[in-house]
Amino acid sequence: MQRNKLILLLGDVLIPILGYFLWNWGLYFIFLFLFLDLLSYNILYYYKHRKIQRFRNQSINTKQMIGHFGILFLTTTLIFIGYSYLFNTLQATNYTTEMVAFFMYKDMGFAQGYILLPIIILTALMTYKTEFILQGQFARLSIPQLFTSYLRDNLAALCLLGGFLLLFELQILTPAVYFYLGIALYALYKLVLIKRT
Repeated sequence: MQRNKLILLLGDVLIPILGYFLWNWGLYFIFLFLFLDLLSYNILYYYKHRKIQRFRNQSINTKQMIGHFGILFLTTTLIFIGYSYLFNTLQATNYTTEMVAFFMYKDMGFAQGYILLPIIILTALMTYKTEFILQGQFARLSIPQLFTSYLRDNLAALCLLGGFLLLFELQILTPAVYFYLGIALYALYKLVLIKRT
């Protein structure tokens, strides 16, 4: 099981590296890929929440679910806005144009969005099956524990954003160093998640 997780980690880290060196991805392209990964992870919260409730024969607590999703939506939005501001300032580009360019970028004759979106969705589903279903986490976790783990992961991404914004304001790092540091911290973060589950 750990080997499967390491393979998923390698794929998560390898795609941005290949994008940077082989496909001319800028920092914002890499951020969009990692953000979509986080977004797919947050969407899985709904399915995990429902699975735990069904396993425990609990009725759906709509207020709790809406509250949890509201907090996750808020943190995800802050992450998107914060990193968009940071990379827009670093590269002096329009982030809406960059988003369209990210999905429509052609390197091998077709838009990469047709490949990357299925990869992101498939990776999220594989993680859900291998970590949550096959390991029986739904039987061990309560809804508050699940939400706490999600909130912790989102707050970690916000703290990383805060650190990057601080470094940017202090003008310590170059864009290339942001890339290497970001990929290293992302890989470390994913390794911590593997060890934790």
